[in-house]
Amino acid sequence: MKSLLVFIFLIPIVFQIKAQQQIEWLQTNGPYGGEVLSLLYDNNGNIFAGSRGNGLFKSSDKGLSWTHVTGIPATEVHNLIQNPKGEIFAGTNQALYFSSDGGNNWENITKNVNYYVGNVNYYLASYAALTTDKYNNIYIGNESGLYKSTDYGNIWSKISKDTTFYSIISVAIDSNDNIYFTSSIGSFFSKDGGNSWKQLVVNDTLKKFFNILISSTDNIIVGTENGIVKSTDSGNNWEFIKFDSSTIVYPSFLYQATNGDIFAVSSYRSLYVSSNDGATWKKVTDKFWNHTINAIITDTNNNIFIGVLGGFYFSTDSGINWKQSNYGFLNTTVNKLLLDKKGNLFAGTSNGVFKSSDLGNIWEQTDTSNYYVYDIDISPNGYIFAGTSSGILCSTNDGESWTILNNGIKDNFIHAVTINQNGDIYIGTQYYVYKSTNNGELWEKLNIGIDRLFIGDILTTYKGSIIVGGFGQLLKSTDKGLTWSNYNPGLTNEYIYSLTNTPSGDILATTRFNGGVFRSSDDGKNWTDLNKALNSFYQISTIYSNYVGDLFIITEQGIFRSINNGNTWTKLDATLEQTIWPQSIISTEDGNLLIGTYNSGVVRSKEVVTTRLSNGFAFQNFPNPFNLTTTIQYELPVNSFVSIKLYNILGQKIRTLYEGERLKGKYYAIIDGTNLASGIYLVRMITNNYIKTIKTVLLK
Repeated sequence: MKSLLVFIFLIPIVFQIKAQQQIEWLQTNGPYGGEVLSLLYDNNGNIFAGSRGNGLFKSSDKGLSWTHVTGIPATEVHNLIQNPKGEIFAGTNQALYFSSDGGNNWENITKNVNYYVGNVNYYLASYAALTTDKYNNIYIGNESGLYKSTDYGNIWSKISKDTTFYSIISVAIDSNDNIYFTSSIGSFFSKDGGNSWKQLVVNDTLKKFFNILISSTDNIIVGTENGIVKSTDSGNNWEFIKFDSSTIVYPSFLYQATNGDIFAVSSYRSLYVSSNDGATWKKVTDKFWNHTINAIITDTNNNIFIGVLGGFYFSTDSGINWKQSNYGFLNTTVNKLLLDKKGNLFAGTSNGVFKSSDLGNIWEQTDTSNYYVYDIDISPNGYIFAGTSSGILCSTNDGESWTILNNGIKDNFIHAVTINQNGDIYIGTQYYVYKSTNNGELWEKLNIGIDRLFIGDILTTYKGSIIVGGFGQLLKSTDKGLTWSNYNPGLTNEYIYSLTNTPSGDILATTRFNGGVFRSSDDGKNWTDLNKALNSFYQISTIYSNYVGDLFIITEQGIFRSINNGNTWTKLDATLEQTIWPQSIISTEDGNLLIGTYNSGVVRSKEVVTTRLSNGFAFQNFPNPFNLTTTIQYELPVNSFVSIKLYNILGQKIRTLYEGERLKGKYYAIIDGTNLASGIYLVRMITNNYIKTIKTVLLK
C-alpha cells in the first residue's frame, strides 16, 4: 500500500521501551483546510467557523484569514447561533458554550448536566439542535429530547415530555412563540411553551423529516425525504415544492439570509436558492459534488459563505464563482506524506493533495480539493498516483494538474496504492485489487481467490512479489497477480492492516485489533511473532522506515523509534500526542521528521532526529571530467538490489554497468569511454530505497 519512498503503516508493538527522547516540534504553515460543520456571521461582522476535529475558528476579514479560538476544549462544533443580545452559543460534541464578549471568553453552560439513555451517558448538548427565542431563552435538542433554559444554562427543563421524542434534528420558533422541531419519528409543534405537543401531518406516507425553517413571514418550510414542503397556516395545510421541473430533491440544510433569500442544500450536494419564500427555487451551484455542504451564511452585502468537508468557500457574485479561503484554518487530516526525488513534499489529506517545495514553509493546494486522499505513491517515471474516496488521481507534472483514471475500476474507494520498480501499479479498494501496466490508463481486476476481501494493505516487495493483507488473510503472488497463495503461518491475529518493507529486505505485518507485529525474512512465506510477553499498545496506526533502517511507529501512546530493527524502542516525545494526533510520518535527507496529523496539518522536528540519509549512501566518480576511463565508487549501508546504468544526455541508455543483489559495503564500477564520443553522460544508481543520478564528462 504505502511505498517505500514514504510510507505510513500500522503495527502494534511488543518490545522493550527505553528512555524518552525529547524533541521540539514546529508547526508548518498548513496544509490549511478541513471540515467546517457550522458558520456564524455575528453582529460585528466577524465570521465564526466550527470544525470537525479542531474546535472553533474566527475570521475578522470576511474569511480571508482565520485564527483558532481558545476556551472551547471540544473538538467538534456542530452549531453556532447568536441571540438578540448578540451573545454567541456554540453547541459541541461535549457541551454547550456561551460567550458574551464576541468570542473572546467562553463558559460551559451545561457543566455537570448529563442525561442517560439506557446505560450510556451523554452530554446534554452533544450533537444538539440549537436555537434561542426573542426572550433569550435557549433550546437544545438531542438524542433524548428537547430542553429549555431560561437562565443561561443554570437550570435545564425537558419540554418534550413524551419519552418517544428522541433524536431531535432541528428546532425553530415562530414570531408567536410556537415551537417546532423535527425528529427521527416526525415533526411536532407546541403552542403552549412545550406543555403539550401535536404532530405536524403532511400526509399519511411521509415519515422522514430533516431541517425545519420558520421564514421571516412565519411560513413553515421543512426538508423531507420527498422534497420541500411548505405551510402558510401553521401546519394545517401543506404543499410540495419542486426544486426544478424534473426532480424533487430533499434538502439536508435550510438557511434564510437577512435579505429574505432561502438557501437549501440538496441530497445531491447542490445549492439552491428561493427569493419568494420557498415558492420556487433555482440552482446556485453544484460545484461541491464531492463534499457535503454543512453550513451556509450570508453577510450584509449578500455574499455567500459555505462550509464543507474541504474547508471554507465564498462567492461575491451570487454563486457563479467560488473562492476557497482556508488560510489559518488548521484542521486538515494528513493521511500520507511523500517526498519525491526533487525534494518536493506532497501531503495526501482530507482536503486533496498539497505540495510544498520547502518542506512545509509554504503549501500549495493542487486542483484536488474535492477529493479525500488516503494514499500516495510515485512511479519510476515520476508520475504521482493518489488513492481517493472517488477513484485514482494521477499527476504527470509534479502535482501541477491531476486526472482521474478510473477506467476498469468498479469500486472507487481506493485506500491503498503501491508501485513496483517496473512501474506496475497495484491499488486496493475496499474489497478488490486492481493492476495497471500503462500508467493507470486501464485497470484490470485481479482474481485473488477471495471475493470481497476486506483489504487492509498492499505491498510490493523488493523481490517483486505482491502481498495483500486483509481480514483474516495474507495473500501473495509471485507472478504479477496471475495466481495467489495464502501465506500466513505464524500470523495469529485476524485483521492484517498494514505491511512494509525494511531496507534489509524484511517485511513487517501488523494486525489491527488487539494485534501485534510480525516479521518475515523470506519474502512473506513464514512469519515470526514479535509480540511475546508484550502487548504494550492496542493500536499502532503507522510504521515507517527511512533509507538507513531507522524505524518509527505511531501508537495511541505516542511516537517511538528503533535503531536496531525493532528490538528496542525509544519514545520521541511525551508532549506531542497531547496537542496533536499523529497520522503519518516521514524523514528528510537531513534527518528531520515531518509528521502528518489528524486535524492539525503537518509538524516538523526542529532538530535532527534520525541518521542523516545522505550519509548512508555514497555515489560518485573520479576523475571527472575523464579521458577514456573513470571509476564509479558507491557504498551501500544495507544489503540491497543495485542497478547502475549509463545514459547519454538525451536519456538513451548506453550500457548497464551493474545490476544485481549486493551486500552492504563499498563497491566500484568502471566506465570505459574508448568507444564513446566526447560529451556529457549520466550515470544513475537505483537501489531498493535510493535513487541518484550524477553527471560525468568525457573529454578526448
